[in-house]
Amino acid sequence: MLKFNKLYRLKYVYIIKERVSVMKKWYMIPVVLLLSVFLTACIKIEFEKPGATEETMQETIESPVEDAAVQETEVSAEAPLDQTDQAEDSPYAAQGTCGLNAVWTVDKNGHLTISGVGDMYDGWRIADEMTQNGGDVWDSDSWEHQIYSIEIQQGITLIGEDAFCFCDKATEVSLPDGLEEIGARAFSGGVFQEIVLPDSLLEIGEEAFYDTALTHVTLPHSVEKIGLYAFRGGAIQNIYVAEDNEDFASVYGCLYSKDQTVLLQCPRYRRGVVQVAEGTKTIAKGAFADCWFVTQIDIPSSITNIEAGAFYSCNELKSIEVSDGSNYKIIDGMLYHSPTMTLVYCPSGAAKDVVVPNGTKIIDSYALQDSELWSVTIPSSVEVIEEEAFGWNLTAPIHYEGTWDAWQKIVIRDSNVLSVSVYTK
Repeated sequence: MLKFNKLYRLKYVYIIKERVSVMKKWYMIPVVLLLSVFLTACIKIEFEKPGATEETMQETIESPVEDAAVQETEVSAEAPLDQTDQAEDSPYAAQGTCGLNAVWTVDKNGHLTISGVGDMYDGWRIADEMTQNGGDVWDSDSWEHQIYSIEIQQGITLIGEDAFCFCDKATEVSLPDGLEEIGARAFSGGVFQEIVLPDSLLEIGEEAFYDTALTHVTLPHSVEKIGLYAFRGGAIQNIYVAEDNEDFASVYGCLYSKDQTVLLQCPRYRRGVVQVAEGTKTIAKGAFADCWFVTQIDIPSSITNIEAGAFYSCNELKSIEVSDGSNYKIIDGMLYHSPTMTLVYCPSGAAKDVVVPNGTKIIDSYALQDSELWSVTIPSSVEVIEEEAFGWNLTAPIHYEGTWDAWQKIVIRDSNVLSVSVYTK
């Protein structure tokens, strides 16, 4: 091996470094050339796309980011209305259709707006259309906790059935002039305490305001039709009616027909003793339904018809009083219709060991559903037991005063009777 002194070693290192440096410079030349050729080819391919012009080529070179933004905007503008994925700068959390010419929007503050012209769809149809489009509607589980107010704008003439029945966080509801109909159960379960019904309103559907937090409501002069249980339950204390309404009237906060011959609805939060107005002929089905705080009802002699279910779920009703001269009478605390010997209703406070009096032919629907039954005795005179006569309240056995063959001949429409033991002679 050759040995170099210090001077030769330094000179040798210097020469090697110099050659390596030169080699690096020569090595980079072909790399740069290859990169240039590749970029040129890419640009050429872009420029040779069909329909490209010098002007569009120049725009592509100068502002490709801006062009992409415009493209994205155009796509968004063509997107269908029924989509819940909105741009970050959109004022809406979701939007969609809710009628042939009606749309809905929910903003980021939980304000639901219905706008457009004509009728709204029923709630199930709105939900179905949204599901088909891959989203969830505002009255489904995904939205019910986010809606705090509802605004229906002018132009909407009909609110569909079940439209807002799951919006149980909305404390404000605004209805427009020109609205003509509110569908069945449209606002049932609502927590709003006030609502102004417009003068254009003609019809209110069944259970439209069932079990809401409304404390008072005033029917405008235009209302012509009110469905069964429209204001049943909830916190309602008084139902008022405009004096010039031709179909309905209010007597001490209760809803009557205009001529005051039919009691249609006693507000649920009426307490203590309720006096049915003199001259009333009919107490309609559900008139006292869910009146949990009424303890006594006084019925005038003018009453000729009490419909089945008139006192449905009056859990605290202890007694019913009937004036002399009526077709109805009280026997052992129970309400009877004398001409047909029909057991109409047994108040919860009347008895626990119920003995249906001899001569009774019909046990009417809901007659015993509020009674705390320990035992039931039915006479051999009974011919018909109507649907829901006992409701779900029948657990004790039935003692029938006739023979088994006679029991078999009774028309029994209450299926609950078939689920208990029957003792006969």
